[in-house]
Amino acid sequence: MTTTAPSLTTQTSLVALLGRVQPGDEHPWSVEFAWLRENHYPQVRALVDSIRAHGITTPIQVGPDGRIWDGHYRIYAAFLLGLDDVPATYITADDHDTEGEGEEPEPATVAPTRPTPEHLRATREYLGLTHTALANVLGVRERTVRAWESGRDAIPYRVANELADIARERVEEIEHLMVFLPESSQDSV
Repeated sequence: MTTTAPSLTTQTSLVALLGRVQPGDEHPWSVEFAWLRENHYPQVRALVDSIRAHGITTPIQVGPDGRIWDGHYRIYAAFLLGLDDVPATYITADDHDTEGEGEEPEPATVAPTRPTPEHLRATREYLGLTHTALANVLGVRERTVRAWESGRDAIPYRVANELADIARERVEEIEHLMVFLPESSQDSV
């Protein structure tokens, strides 16, 4: 008789999770975060306040297909708060409805993902950076960034973490500035 390992709930590095798990429909996290910010800011803001007070009480669910099944808002809130780790449940293909202790996911499931040219371009645009500005931040030449975005050259794995750091800094800057806005102005942001 063959048994399969049940789902595993564990503390997971947020940066690693963002680098190896897709939000869903073939779009990068930068697009997902922009959509959540533009369409669900009040709910995200309330979740940020709740997580700040109580922590993340419901783990993010990662399906066997390597996508987030539940927890997009929690991931974005954790990102905004600059959390290092988040609770995540890795659901096995044979164990969709139960939670429990088990083994770590197979290495293929947790391997870092190389950023795609589309992800790099979308993230650069989301951050409002020119090719030159991103090149300066990453310590490379502008033509290198253009080669990555065109798909001519492979994008190093480290770029995913550096982009996440840049995005986190930008969001922190915005959050800091929002503290100084009058309450009525925050509702329209």
